[in-house]
Amino acid sequence: MSGGYTQVGSFNPEVGFLPRRGYRRPEYFPACSSNRSRRTSGDPTDFAAFVGECLYGFDDRLQSSFVHLHAVEIQPMRGGRFGWFAGSEPGQPARALHGLQSGRHASSSRQAKHTWWQQRLEHFHDPSAAITGSIRYRRGRYYDGDFNAVEIGSDYRFTARFTASLGWTRQDITLPGGSFVANLIPFKASYSFTNLASLSALVQYNGQSGLYSSNIRLALLNRSGTGLFVVYNDRRDVLNSTSYDTVGRSFVVKYTRLIDF
Repeated sequence: MSGGYTQVGSFNPEVGFLPRRGYRRPEYFPACSSNRSRRTSGDPTDFAAFVGECLYGFDDRLQSSFVHLHAVEIQPMRGGRFGWFAGSEPGQPARALHGLQSGRHASSSRQAKHTWWQQRLEHFHDPSAAITGSIRYRRGRYYDGDFNAVEIGSDYRFTARFTASLGWTRQDITLPGGSFVANLIPFKASYSFTNLASLSALVQYNGQSGLYSSNIRLALLNRSGTGLFVVYNDRRDVLNSTSYDTVGRSFVVKYTRLIDF
């Protein structure tokens, strides 16, 4: 069992990024599992947990919260896991939420207090295998409407130096003002020439916004983790909803060096 309490004041974070200001957050995490030492190799381990968190403003008004029950989670000794989870996320958005479909406001949610439940089924294959994958299905309510989502991921370790991954996320959301479907397809690849030199790429397609983006990075590091970085970024609008196909493009060369004195 564990817990915690965080309080962040209303200040301007001039030296960093702060996702939210002016809140108090109590959190708790009771959990239990079967005794691994009494099981033979290859037998699964059962695990259950209850996780909760609340965010309050300094006026004691609830901003957001979540309660997740990990009712069933089986973790085989060889790796991976399978589980069923249920959760509730009460909260009150600071402003009405809007969804986009084909460049138009097609759905919305009221600026009011909402409480909805969702449940999730997920399976992760043995992460130590040369080819592994995961699948997750979520279903339930979402503010004033319904939510369905499927997330599929696969990882490939071709050699000790060359790895890649491919994924697909589909979210189908229905709200009183309309509905929209969001598809996200990311592809990642990485090749390590040495422990300090690598080439990596991320190519991603967002069907909701119609954007195709790519990021290619060459890293030549020294022992301190600093060094030379060469990065190329490219974003394109494949739905032609803007006047230019190319939304943004950049080429960055960065060199850092750590000096001890």
